[in-house]
Amino acid sequence: MAVGEKSFRNGQGRVFAQWNGAGPNHVVEYQGLARLTGLSESLGDVTPIRAPSRSQYSKFDVVDYVRGEPGLPTTSMVARFTYVNKILTQVCPFDVDVHYGQCKNPSDYINGWDKAVKFEKALITTRTSDDLSILEGTEAVITFTGEITALKFWEYDKMTLGVKAAGLVDDEVIDVLVSDYISCGECGYESDGNKRIFALVQSSGASVGLMNQVIYSTDGGSNWTEEDVDTLAVGETASGMAVVGENLVVVSGLVASLSYAGLVDLGSWTEVTTGFVADKFPNAIFSVASTLTWIVGEDGYIYFTEDPSGGVTVQADGSASTEDLLCIHGIDSRSLIAGGETGLLLTTNNGGAVWSVASSVPAGMGTIQAVWMRSEFCWIIAGIVGGAGTLWYTINGGVSWSQINLPVAAITEVTDITFADHADSPFGFLTLNTASAGYLLRTIDGGKTWYTLPDGAGSMPSNAKLNSVSSGVSSSFVVAGGLMPAASTDGIIIQGQ
Repeated sequence: MAVGEKSFRNGQGRVFAQWNGAGPNHVVEYQGLARLTGLSESLGDVTPIRAPSRSQYSKFDVVDYVRGEPGLPTTSMVARFTYVNKILTQVCPFDVDVHYGQCKNPSDYINGWDKAVKFEKALITTRTSDDLSILEGTEAVITFTGEITALKFWEYDKMTLGVKAAGLVDDEVIDVLVSDYISCGECGYESDGNKRIFALVQSSGASVGLMNQVIYSTDGGSNWTEEDVDTLAVGETASGMAVVGENLVVVSGLVASLSYAGLVDLGSWTEVTTGFVADKFPNAIFSVASTLTWIVGEDGYIYFTEDPSGGVTVQADGSASTEDLLCIHGIDSRSLIAGGETGLLLTTNNGGAVWSVASSVPAGMGTIQAVWMRSEFCWIIAGIVGGAGTLWYTINGGVSWSQINLPVAAITEVTDITFADHADSPFGFLTLNTASAGYLLRTIDGGKTWYTLPDGAGSMPSNAKLNSVSSGVSSSFVVAGGLMPAASTDGIIIQGQ
């Protein structure tokens, strides 16, 4: 074994279950009388494609292959028969973790591990048990076994943080985006799903010629390139971005337009004004697919585009509310929420054909700065209540709300939320600020519990505030952006993995 490497043993494994799955309303329980058996997961059988050999008769060369569909991960939960027996009663999907560690508290779900795995959305498909009684002989402990099939198997790790592209970030980073896909290189592009990273640097207007910029990496943050968004004038500060198909689209809260550039040539930008209403400037953008993109803006306006190069159409014209909208998120082509000033929260379940004010928001809610839709009825929002930054969730589509406790004192604002790989993932991150610094937080249970990063070696890089956070397909990869401490006017990009 190489120096510095560590192997974990099954005696170090401890089981935790989050019944009914990851989410802000589901607690995690330590399973002290349970164990998991081995993982089994077919990644897709390989069928060779052969052709007659060019060098030998009666022989056939393998010229290609067909990969079958992957299977789902399976395992078994074995538990002793006690007063409470979830194997006998659990019918809804749940998450089950195994934590490994040394010199820590094994029953501490947040801090007591060095390495961990998770079966997400697990279902018990078959139940078996030992003999339930005996006629004679020696008594034995009764165990129940639940055969489990899950939708996804995760491996997750402690994370360290570092500053990236320090020499390029000359102004505040107001948005970051990890937007990539897994590719094995068949079409000339290789990625593990976390290689393509974008940071949007806004023009302060204070320096002559200092324009809005996109700073980006195509190798997971090892190397960075900068390009001016030259369709926006100095002082027309950018406010958000999204990858839409093969383009990166940037909007500004000070001009009624969008600007786009191809991902292969971020030095060539085109501005589009078609469909925008004067003075109803766009503040944020969200895209589900190349033909499904929404932009929220001033005075309650919401725009939609099937193709950014062709302009936008108005979906909401301020009839529901004239407050400014600042953030938007959705789970598919039909279900979205948008938040803004004075606690404005709009929702749609038909793709924006109709936008309605949500049933309620938390009492005293001021500006809503970030929203995340985990499912049609489970939403997380960040807003200002009583001058403090707060985080809330609903599981009934806004009928009622519960506050999520955060482990940072004197929070002034919670600025952004993201979850890895899919909307209702167990693994998420958020950025928040106090009067003096920004913090990056992590959840491994779908938003029930949040804690500050890093949870591995090192410390949080010094910064004045953090504005945005984004994650890719990995449970243990994140990028955040903001501003360096007051002694500097430079922005900051922080990468965690």
